[in-house]
Amino acid sequence: MNATVKASRFLRFAETAYPRRVILGDKFREKDVELIERQLRTFDVESQIPIVIEIDSNGGLSLDALRLVEIIRSLRSETYGLVTGGCLSSAFLVLQACTVRLSLPTGKLAVHNNFKGFSIVITADTQEAELEAFSSMLRGEIKIRSKIRDEIVASLQKKLTHYTRGELIEIMQRKRMMSPEEALIRKFLDEIIRP
Repeated sequence: MNATVKASRFLRFAETAYPRRVILGDKFREKDVELIERQLRTFDVESQIPIVIEIDSNGGLSLDALRLVEIIRSLRSETYGLVTGGCLSSAFLVLQACTVRLSLPTGKLAVHNNFKGFSIVITADTQEAELEAFSSMLRGEIKIRSKIRDEIVASLQKKLTHYTRGELIEIMQRKRMMSPEEALIRKFLDEIIRP
């Protein structure tokens, strides 16, 4: 079924399915993901009517987003991600897991590589042991962050099959906002819903 047909179905059931919505707002955290999971699982058991995931979020921790992505993908019900405000950072990842990805014309979308570097101030008093501890910590962090980044890229590739791994990493490196129109052109959205 193409996105236009799905969007039309969305508009038809929106009034009756409005209670079957989950809100992903603000900066979500582990406790928010637990609440959202309970809501999604309850809706999924009740019926197969699509579930609306309303997104107005600045994101959250990458691991929480990856957990939410796996939950969404495990549902039997279709999920309609609807951007009503911001869909930034990890929230963008959640949107990509939805069966249908929609946005209001006022939506703002952004994906980025949120793995910034570390720094240490070295003075004449800095001990060699401190440098070694920092170096060890840095190596561990780089390994963990690389693994998370690889999981994020793999998750995005499940929906965005027209992008290579390298292209997705490059897009993530360029942190910038996208309008819904640009996101639609880049195939990060299926349709813009005009009220």
